[in-house]
Amino acid sequence: MYIVFLENGEKVIMMKLSKGYYIIGGRAYIKPYGTIEIFGGEVNSRTVEIPFARQAPVQIHEYAEVEVDDGYIVQVNEDPIPREWRETIHDYIEGSKAVVIGGVDVGKSGYTLYIANQLVKKGYTVGIIDTDIGQSDLGPPGTIGSSIMDKQYVNYHEIPLYNAYFIGDKMPSGHLLQIVVGTYKLVKELEDKTDILIVNTSGYIRGGVARALKRHIVEVVDPTNIYIFDREGETRHITDDLRGYRMRYLPIPKTLKPKRIWERRGYRNYYLKKYVEGANEVTFKLSGLSFDQTILDKVCYRIYKGYIYGLYQDGEKTYLISYGTIPKEVITEIFKGLEIKRYTYIDIKRLRGLLLGLYRMGRFLNIGLLLDYNPINREIKVLTNIDIEPDEIKFGYLIMDSEFNEVMRLRPGLLG
Repeated sequence: MYIVFLENGEKVIMMKLSKGYYIIGGRAYIKPYGTIEIFGGEVNSRTVEIPFARQAPVQIHEYAEVEVDDGYIVQVNEDPIPREWRETIHDYIEGSKAVVIGGVDVGKSGYTLYIANQLVKKGYTVGIIDTDIGQSDLGPPGTIGSSIMDKQYVNYHEIPLYNAYFIGDKMPSGHLLQIVVGTYKLVKELEDKTDILIVNTSGYIRGGVARALKRHIVEVVDPTNIYIFDREGETRHITDDLRGYRMRYLPIPKTLKPKRIWERRGYRNYYLKKYVEGANEVTFKLSGLSFDQTILDKVCYRIYKGYIYGLYQDGEKTYLISYGTIPKEVITEIFKGLEIKRYTYIDIKRLRGLLLGLYRMGRFLNIGLLLDYNPINREIKVLTNIDIEPDEIKFGYLIMDSEFNEVMRLRPGLLG
């Protein structure tokens, strides 16, 4: 082992690893000499990245050089892939659909990638859908992502994204309907394009809301098998509702290291930056552009005493939308003669940094950050790296700074 000091003062640990089994946490880079296996996928001629706050089971057949930055290396005595995981390969035949359920840090994503690699090795084309919007493996955080595997991959970040359904939040609560609908749409899209389909769910399992979410995901997928990762009975209230399906319990790897809160937050930040690398400020005209998950485009805006505002009635709920802060006395004048006692006030300028989903002809292009929405000039400015003009923008619930650090989470339904 030797340590390299970078120009900024940070240190990177370099190690030469011999034949054996290892758990390597990221951020780390592995350069193999000979063949190595990661999540059942073989690598023999290129350097592989293990992303920040992710860990991988590695089998080295000869030796490899590893560069560790913010990560770690642990050597283990036996294959860290449980025997029971390997045995499930016999459950899958052409047309199989599987749902993977369990809490946080139990091995759901690892199992999904491992078994997909084994199925690809047998000649199947495998579709994967990831419904974990907070710690997304496929697609940027805040989305349900889908991919098609026709070759082995040792890292989710290397798997090409096929499509995504934008939610725009890090938590499922408040978005159950969107998550179920998004899962259904992506399943239907992949069913005719793949031999086997695997739907990996989030670690959100506590309470009746989580139970309902898992049950309805299972209903729309209609799987041939459900794989359960259970820690001390924490999924029992969910599995009790799924007795009509074939379920198989799988062990949680003993070597799995739970992620801490700051690692989860850092992973979202890391992955968001990956998706907007090289982003620029882009201005889109509102003509021919539709909005979703917001009422901002449904408001008729006016100018009163130099202030831009609009009123919107949604059932019994009244919205006051402004472009900049309006003093209370001016609001009182605007409401004069109107029977409005309670209202929701939204200042568009305070939405700067809001996470957006950009679409073209129904397909996900990428995410972006809202920089400005001027209803008078009829244009919207977005920080993004897409080179195709979208025809639809979905509004999310997370507000970020310019470095994609989370600043605020909007209450679901606030924007209508």
